[in-house]
Amino acid sequence: MFNIIFIYYMIPKIIWAYWTGQMDEKIFFFKNRIEKLHSPEEWEINIITERSSLNEMIDTHNEPWIKDLMDNEYVDPAKKSDVIRFFLLKYYGGFWVDLTTFLFCSLNIYYDLESANKTFITMYTQSYMVERIFVTSLNKMSDNVNFQNLLTEDYHELQNRYIKLKGKYKGFPYIPESFFVACVPMHPITIDIFEQLKIFWNMSSLSLINSKEKLCEKMNYLMNELAHEVFDIHMLEYDLIDFFQDSHDELIEKFKNQMMNHIWNCGYIYIYLQMYISLVKYINHPDVIIAQSSDTIPLVTKHNSGLCTIDDITNINYCKKITITKGTEIISLIPLSLYRLIKWEDTDNERVTFQNTILYEQLKSIITLSDAEAIISNYVDQGIYQIKFSHWTRNSHLVVLLMNLFGTIRGGKKRKMRQKSKKTTKTNTKTNTKTNTKTNTKTNTKTNTKTNTKTNTKYQKSFIKKNTNHY
Repeated sequence: MFNIIFIYYMIPKIIWAYWTGQMDEKIFFFKNRIEKLHSPEEWEINIITERSSLNEMIDTHNEPWIKDLMDNEYVDPAKKSDVIRFFLLKYYGGFWVDLTTFLFCSLNIYYDLESANKTFITMYTQSYMVERIFVTSLNKMSDNVNFQNLLTEDYHELQNRYIKLKGKYKGFPYIPESFFVACVPMHPITIDIFEQLKIFWNMSSLSLINSKEKLCEKMNYLMNELAHEVFDIHMLEYDLIDFFQDSHDELIEKFKNQMMNHIWNCGYIYIYLQMYISLVKYINHPDVIIAQSSDTIPLVTKHNSGLCTIDDITNINYCKKITITKGTEIISLIPLSLYRLIKWEDTDNERVTFQNTILYEQLKSIITLSDAEAIISNYVDQGIYQIKFSHWTRNSHLVVLLMNLFGTIRGGKKRKMRQKSKKTTKTNTKTNTKTNTKTNTKTNTKTNTKTNTKTNTKYQKSFIKKNTNHY
C-alpha cells in the first residue's frame, strides 16, 4: 500500500547515465549528442563512469548493499545498472537515459509540448510481445517468419492458450521498459521498484553468488516468481517446476534449474516485470483516469496494422501515448510501438542490422547535415523523440550512418561524411576508431573526470539539501 506523499510537482532537469568499461567511439558519439542538445546552464548532466562519485551518493543515503553488488565480479553490468538507475531516480529524480540512445531532440520537449506536472514517464510495450519472449517456440517463430503473418487472431488465440495476463493485470496490458525513465524524487513507483531490487539482492546473499551459473540460477528463480505473479502460464516446463517446487532432492533441484534456464534465460527481462508490478500497484485505484488521444496516428507505414493494434479489453491503441491521471499528478507512458515503426522489419536479422527499415532507407542517401536534421525533425513532429540501440544493434549500419551525419570527432572536429562504398566505410571506421581512441582517451579522461567531479559536487550540495524534506 502506497502511503508516501512527495512534494515535487515537476521532474527536475537532471540527466543520468551510467557506463562501465571502455567508452569507444560510438559511446562517445551518443554521449556528445546528449551534451550537445542540453545547455549546462539549464540541465544537470551526470554521466557516471567512475565509482567514486557513485560511492559518495550511496554513502549519503546509507545503501551499503549497492557497493557489495558493484564489487561482485559475477553480476553483469546490466543488472548493476538496473539498481543504479532506480537508486538515483528514487533519491534525486530526473531523466535516466541509457547511454546507447540517440536523441532526436532535447528532453525539453517533455516540458514544452506536454503538461509540466508529469511525475513519472517511461516507455511501454504490448504485454503480448513480452509474453512471446517467454515461450521459446513462439519467440523463435516470430524471429524467423514474416512478422505480419503472426498477428492474426488465430495466432493470438494460440498464444493465449500458453500465456496471458492474470485477472488483476488484464486491465493494464502495457508493460514498461527501463531504458528511458523519468520521475520526481521519491516517487512511489520508483521507491517500490527500488525496494523490490533491494529485497532480492539482499536475500540473494551476494557472497554466495560466486559464479555466472549461480547468478543465472538466482535470476531464474526471481523470474519464476515474477511471472507467477503476473501471468497465467500453461507450459510443460513451467508446470513441472511448479510440481517439484517443494522438493529439495539434489537431482530434482538440478532438473528444476535446467527447466527454469530453458524458460527464463537467466532472468533476461526481470526488471520489466518489477516495473510493471509497481506501476499496476500504484494505478490500480478507482480514482485513477486512464486515457488516450482520439487523434489518428500521424505516421503510416506497412507495419501499422501489426504494431498499432488495439487491445480487446481496454481499447488501448499500442501506438498512442497513455496518460494516467491520479489526483493532481500525471503519469505518461510512451508507446514503443510508435517508435518501432521507423526501425521495424519482418525478420530478426533486419531488426538487428536496421537494413530495409524506414529510418535507414531515408538516411542512407542523405549527404548533408541539414537534410538529415529535417528527417529527424519530421519524426519529432510525429511524436518520436529518440531511438535506442541495444548491445546487439550497436554495431548496425544505422549507427554508422548517424555518426557520419551527426557526429563530431572528440575535440570538435567535424566527422568525414559516409564513404561511397561499404568497403571504404568499413576500413575508415576501423582506422578512425583506433586512431581517435588512442589519441583522445587521455585528453577525454582528464576532461571528463574534471567535469564530472565538478558537476557531481554541485549536484550533491543542491539535491541532498532538497531531499531532506522527504524524511
